[in-house]
This record gives sequence, structure tokens and C-alpha cells, in this order.
Amino acid sequence: MKLKLAELTQNVDMTRGNILKQVMIFAFPLMLTNLLQQLYNIADSAIVGRFDSAGALAAVGSAGAIVGLLNGFLMGFVNGSSIVTAQYYGASDGKNLEKSIHTTYALAIATGIFLTIVGLIFSPVLLRLIHVPEDIFDQTLLYIRIFFLGSLPNSIYCFSAGILRAEGDSRNPLFFLAFSGLVNVILNLILVIVFHLGVLGVAVATVVSQIISAILSTVSLLRADGSCKLYFKKLRLHLEIITKILQVGVPAGIQSMLFSISNIFIQASINQFGSIMIAGCTAASNIDGCLFQITGAFGAAAVTFSSQNYGAGNHDRIRKGAVKCAWLTMAVVFVLGMVTTFFGKPLLSLFNEDPAVIDAGMERLMILIPTIFLYSGFETLCSVIRGCGSSFVPMILAIFGVCISRLAWIYTILPFFNRIEIIFYSYPVSYVLSFMMILIYYFGFQHHWLYHTKKKKQLL
Repeated sequence: MKLKLAELTQNVDMTRGNILKQVMIFAFPLMLTNLLQQLYNIADSAIVGRFDSAGALAAVGSAGAIVGLLNGFLMGFVNGSSIVTAQYYGASDGKNLEKSIHTTYALAIATGIFLTIVGLIFSPVLLRLIHVPEDIFDQTLLYIRIFFLGSLPNSIYCFSAGILRAEGDSRNPLFFLAFSGLVNVILNLILVIVFHLGVLGVAVATVVSQIISAILSTVSLLRADGSCKLYFKKLRLHLEIITKILQVGVPAGIQSMLFSISNIFIQASINQFGSIMIAGCTAASNIDGCLFQITGAFGAAAVTFSSQNYGAGNHDRIRKGAVKCAWLTMAVVFVLGMVTTFFGKPLLSLFNEDPAVIDAGMERLMILIPTIFLYSGFETLCSVIRGCGSSFVPMILAIFGVCISRLAWIYTILPFFNRIEIIFYSYPVSYVLSFMMILIYYFGFQHHWLYHTKKKKQLL
């Protein structure tokens, strides 16, 4: 299926036309956006790992679990607001679309301030809970506190990008991230290599790039046309819009946070194996993270697809397109996963040349990557269901399929076989279980999440 350049540079109306083509047109810029985000994260780790120390790399990696926890809270509300906005966009409801945009931006400001306060106050306690080793504790705390100082601009960018995606625009967020990320990499090189600031330099560069992306996304909304245009004087939290956002956003936020909490417990278990293992896992997580970013891109495309069509009342189109989206995502992730595994050692050496660090990273990659495509299918189908306004059941499935299964594995199997590979096996176990659960719900209960709109109350 050949896509023209002009088609990749315009907003996408997913309520008509070839389903796979529309999804690919929308997902392609978003995939590049997510991969760029991951590459910039990789640059953070690679630069500090190669030009500072394995300890600095481990510090950045240890902070990632906590950052993911509060970012999961943020992204839940981003998804909720994006779904509500996309449904109004699909229904051509200009009045409520305008309310949704201004409520979303106001919510971004409130959420950013909240995350800043929580992050600064509770960071030391959270790092103690995940057993961050003493030799990297101070560096980890420094990194995470500076990172949370950028929570407000990060929140503004995420919510603004969510608004743009809801309107079918996945191009501008790509441009914004490309520019701000380039600034991030340049600052990393200057602050770490030239000024020898290590973890401090990486954290400062991240916050600066977040400020830039927030400014660019805000300017884009200020320059939009019609009901999509942002006016600062109209910013307010409309109760009816907030209620609808919370209906979808709270379950999605809880799901993301519990997902991160399970990762925190796993990180705590990994931390007991020392800073070399932490460094190796940090490097590997940046690599396999690219596959999760691709999954996220197709998931966002699936959300926009189902949200717009749900708003337009195209239920049959949603049903026909959901499985196509899932198969497409799984195929792409599986192929790229095999390629990533084949080039694992050269990729890991970009972060640190210590053979012990590389071996630790390869051990993780070899166990995790072969089954990540199953999680991709799970997340894509969950995204379709959330786009229809049903966010509670996907949350429950994620809690049992991903979170509880991993914790049960860690606390029942690991004590008897206290080896690092036992920890890694918790991931494929959770992928298989969650994929089976979503297949049962998707095919067996379509009357509940798609067609039975009277009982579950449409968002519109």
C-alpha cells in the first residue's frame, strides 16, 4: 500500500476510507515521534554511560521506574482527554470540542503542578522503597528531582499533543519532538562531555527540551482554526468535560500506574543484584523500549480510530478495523524485535563497553523480546476498547494480566530460584496471559464495550 507524502502531512479523518491506509498514515509520524523520544532517552543513557560511568548509567536507570510511575498517572489523563476530544471531533460537535480543548489545557497545568510537588517531596522515600544501592543513591535522587522540576512543561506538551492527535494531526507533535530532542542531545554532549556534569547535565538537558516542546505545541494550538483554536482567556475546567475525561482517564491512569508499580517491584528485585546488573538492564530497557514505543504509536492510532468512529456512530467500522490494527502492530513489532535481538551486543555496547554490562543486557533482551509482540496485540485491542469509552475492563485485565501476574511470579518463584533470569521471565509470562485475556473479552463481549451503549452511557 503506497502512501503519498501529501497524505502524511495532513490531518486524518478516520471515519471514512481504507482502514489500514488511514491507520498507517496516522501511525507513521507518531511512530517516528515515539522512536525519536526513545532515541533521545537512549542518548541520555548512552552519553552518561560512555562519558561518565556505569554508576551514572545505573542512576538514570533506577530513576526510570519512579519517573514511569508518575508519568503513567499523567498519561492516563492524557488518554482520557484525547478520547473525549476525538469523539467530539468525529461527531463534528464544535461547541463541545472547544470546551474539551480548553478544559484539557487547564488540566495540563493543574496536573503538571501536582506532579512537580509530589515528585520533589516523595522522591527520597520512593527510591528507598525500591532499594536503590547507596553507591548511586545521591546521583539518582539528583536526577529525579531535577526531572520533576520539568513536570509542568512535560504535562503541557503531552496534553497538547493529545489534542492534536485527537484531531488527526500526528505530524506536528513529530516536528516539535524532533526539534526539542535535538536540543536535548546537543545539551547532553555539551554538559556531560565538555562540562563533566554527568547525571546533573542529563537532567538539565531533559528539562530544557521539555520546555521547548511545551512552547511549540502551545503555539500550534494558538494558531489553529475554528473550534480547535486555543484561547488563554477561555481556559477553565468545565465540569461536564472533566467528568467524561475522568470516566476514561482514571481507569487508564490507574492501569498505567499499576503497570509502573509492578516494574518498580521488579526493579527493586533487580537492584539486589548490584550496579553492574542495573546498568545492563538500563541499557537493554532503552533498546527494547523502542518496541514499546512502536506499540504505543499504533495504540494511539487505534484510540483515535475508534474514538472518531464511535463519535460518528460507525460501530461496524470499529469492529472491522480493530483486528486489522492488532495484526499490523504485532507483525511490525515481531519483525523489528528479531532484528533488535540479532544486533543486541553492538547496540548494548553503545551504552557501556564493560563486557559484564553487555552480558547482563543481552540476558534481558533474549528473554523479553521474543514475546513483546503479544503485549503489542493486547495494548492495541485495549486502545480500541478505550476509544469507545470503555476503560474499566481494560484496566482490570491489565491489573491481573500484567501487574498481579508479575508480582505473583516475583514473590512465589523467585525466592526458590534466586537468579536474575527468573525475574526476566515474569515479563513473557505476563504477555501471554494478558493477550489471552484481551482476546476473550474482545471477541466474547462486544455487546458490552461496543454495541451496548445505553447501559454504559455514551460519552457524547
